[in-house]
Amino acid sequence: MRHHLSKSSEADFISREHLVRLLVQQIERTFATDGRDQALHDVADMLRGLDEAALRALVHRQGLQSEDELTEPEVDSARAEGTGEGE
Repeated sequence: MRHHLSKSSEADFISREHLVRLLVQQIERTFATDGRDQALHDVADMLRGLDEAALRALVHRQGLQSEDELTEPEVDSARAEGTGEGE
């Protein structure tokens, strides 16, 4: 059974797909003209522009960390700075 989207939902979907396509094309051009390192640098800059919730959702969706790991950044920061408990 096919689900029908409302006109506004369909327009939102098309708009999002267009934006994704623009970004992918930009990354592709950077890889082709400036090489892998520059393209990865540009991708990193794009990711840094996301708010933390979107970045965490993306990491989780990619299976890179569990929800538990994603909700405890201050513990990791404290360990990295050498200020964790027991020191």
